Amino acid sequence: MKNMSLFFKVAGLSAALVACAWAQSLKLPSVFSDNAVLQAGAPVPVFGKAKPGATVKVSFVKDYKDVAAGAETVADKDGKWLAMLPVLAEGISGELRVETTGEEPVSCFNALAGEVWLCSGQSNMAFQLNAPTMPAAARVVYRKEAALANGQIRQFMVKRLTSPTPNEDVEGVWIALSPENAGQCTAVGWNFAWRIFKETGAPVGLIHSSWGGTPVEAWLSEEAIASSQAGTAVRERHEKMFGDAKPTEAAYQKGMAEFNAKYKTNPERIAHRAEMPRFPYSLNFSNQPSRLYNAMIRGLEPYGIRGVLWYQGEANAGRPTEYGHLMQALVNSWRKAFNNDQAAFYYVELANFMQEQQRPVEGAGWGLIREAQASVLELPLTGVGTAVDVGEAKDIHPTDKKTVGERLAGMALTDIYGKKGLSRSPQYTDHKVVGDKVFVKLDYADGLRARGGEIKGFAIRSEGGEWVWAENVKILPDGVVEVASAEVKQPAAVRYGWASNPVISLENEAGLPLRPFRTDKNTDQ
Repeated sequence: MKNMSLFFKVAGLSAALVACAWAQSLKLPSVFSDNAVLQAGAPVPVFGKAKPGATVKVSFVKDYKDVAAGAETVADKDGKWLAMLPVLAEGISGELRVETTGEEPVSCFNALAGEVWLCSGQSNMAFQLNAPTMPAAARVVYRKEAALANGQIRQFMVKRLTSPTPNEDVEGVWIALSPENAGQCTAVGWNFAWRIFKETGAPVGLIHSSWGGTPVEAWLSEEAIASSQAGTAVRERHEKMFGDAKPTEAAYQKGMAEFNAKYKTNPERIAHRAEMPRFPYSLNFSNQPSRLYNAMIRGLEPYGIRGVLWYQGEANAGRPTEYGHLMQALVNSWRKAFNNDQAAFYYVELANFMQEQQRPVEGAGWGLIREAQASVLELPLTGVGTAVDVGEAKDIHPTDKKTVGERLAGMALTDIYGKKGLSRSPQYTDHKVVGDKVFVKLDYADGLRARGGEIKGFAIRSEGGEWVWAENVKILPDGVVEVASAEVKQPAAVRYGWASNPVISLENEAGLPLRPFRTDKNTDQ
């Protein structure tokens, strides 16, 4: 009887604790968890829910002893609150503590002030360090790097979910990356973070929110899509796709079961992914407009970030005329949503893929989508890291994510962290036709040179004529390239690397390749 009485007392106490927990109205979103990285060098937005009208006190307790920064705010009529914590010095660690009268404080332990970058896009951003195709040598490298980083590089992995309406939170936790768990990190993000950490000593936090095979419109709010010139086309196309959706979800699940039974290992499944059944266009399909923004971005806002790393475009390759408008809408809307018009935005120009270029110009290739990606560069504080020379003909997911991550980091180091050096690829800016020659002007062309000693990849044509290889190409001073061919007496246009898997031959003194371009941008081929 004594044991039974004790049981009921314990059970009653447990029930009271559960009731207390359910009554707790002071809450932080998931992105504020133990091991969180908070953006250093700028006021830190801290936000959550509390009782309407409650006064909320936020403080950062350095080394769990001294309050390094504090702020107060009042919850609005819906219980939402936002406090701006004063600037935190880079590298300090401790406890982020949130308090309100009459409730248990909420704390994030082992929080760290550093550089926070949002990593998003589709499968090449989702590609992890421990991916089945990652070479063994690359695995050795990242484990050594993780040991040297000693928990100063961290990742918040957003759970993949969809939602028809904007969610106020996401699912995920911060993890301090180590040799044992770094394999689950986005490979592009890790290689970016490692270079930033190695060259600046700054801790780096990666918020990883990506989903393979998804188009850019899935990552945009409904308002952002509607504001874009491409909004009507996007809405009409997806409405038609939803009406035409086949097969049913049950048929898809049956097909996937058969596929997995036929190919038992990940390498086999990757090699035969063309046989994989397509997910039906259902209410929960990740490719629907705004579904991923609603579930995987909205709940992060307005967390403090330094910038965004974006690797996406393959899923929009067939619709390049829409893509530039949508990308500009994404950059502008995300900056507004995160209350940070100074957030840097660096994207990856799509890698070379499929059969290596055979003809001077291959109009059905990825030239147009790469060109559309460059619409981002019309906006301030943006940059492009090209992957056009590190891809794989037979795999849309190249394993060389170190080069890509380091190229993105190079731009951040020069733009944001005060490092000197050439960090951008040569790119076309202008041209002039003189007689039978075209003089092409390039930016970021310091020390322009030919890889392997031979200049290839340039095509030239006359007005209305056929494209031919330009066999007479010379590098001139001041970033000018002279392009000519004995077959073209009155040239009208030049293209370089205009194919899905283009011939690339020029680079600047930093080893960064000349990006594909065309001088005749008024055509759609």
